[in-house]
Amino acid sequence: ARARQPRRPAGPLKSEPRKRPSSALMHSFWQRLNALFFYTLSVLGFLAFMAAVSTHFHRAEPKVELNLERILLRKIYGPGHDQAILSLGINADLRSVFNWNVKQLFAFVTAEYETEANVLNQARSGRTST
Repeated sequence: ARARQPRRPAGPLKSEPRKRPSSALMHSFWQRLNALFFYTLSVLGFLAFMAAVSTHFHRAEPKVELNLERILLRKIYGPGHDQAILSLGINADLRSVFNWNVKQLFAFVTAEYETEANVLNQARSGRTST
């Protein structure tokens, strides 16, 4: 004859607290701060990338009209002293150059000429526009 074994109840015998899986434990303050910091850093990195892309595809097409209005040549006494005064009429529409990332623009005019003594001579004039 076989001895009958008592049936076990379906639930736990004592009222023991159930153990949570390790994934359900609370994160510490430093873990949450780390997650928030690197999430913010990745969002800022994405925004910086998008800003760089927006200026990369910007096409500037300035319209410039240059007119030589007056030439004044002066001979200064002494060897090799000549002076030329040029009046230029410059009309430039530089609005297409400006975008959200351009704060200041520096434009200059360079005059190049040859002499018997030098192959290349340059004279520059510059102006800052904001």
